[in-house]
Amino acid sequence: LKFAEAKGVAAVVFFLLIVLGTFITEDLTCIAAGVLAGQGRISLTLAVFACFFGIWIGDLLLYIIGRWFGKQALHRAPLRWFLNEKTVNRGAEWFIKRGAGAIFLSRFTPSVRLPMYFGAGMFKMSFVKFAAVSALAVGLWTPVIVVLSAFLGAEAIESAFMQGQNVVWKLILFFIGGYFLIRF
Repeated sequence: LKFAEAKGVAAVVFFLLIVLGTFITEDLTCIAAGVLAGQGRISLTLAVFACFFGIWIGDLLLYIIGRWFGKQALHRAPLRWFLNEKTVNRGAEWFIKRGAGAIFLSRFTPSVRLPMYFGAGMFKMSFVKFAAVSALAVGLWTPVIVVLSAFLGAEAIESAFMQGQNVVWKLILFFIGGYFLIRF
């Protein structure tokens, strides 16, 4: 089956939905956007750019939250139970020396992004430096996930449609499998 590609207002709506979706789950949104592009519902360019933009804005928001609320959070439970002034100072020194590399690598390491970006803000890493490193990492990571999903996801869906198989369960399994593949 071939679908008409979204244009105009429909493309803007898809763009905004994808951006918002990345705030909930980056990986599954990238997979879904890639599949939509593979089906021809949206352009691959729109899928990649919307995922990039949403993920990058989300990274910047985590940094800003860390910058604004990080120090206060250290003095409240549960963080104060685990962190003392000495630990915090060591963390700040570590960020000064290795922060940019850690931010870059965290994009490719699941489950460390939130604390890493929050910490970058809390330890006052330069916003411009953080934004640039994050943009580079997101710019390398996002197209790979979206493009792979576009080619692999569209093939699987088209094959299932052509054979008259139940596509819903296969889509669910594809998204779950893709999610865990990205995570591990």
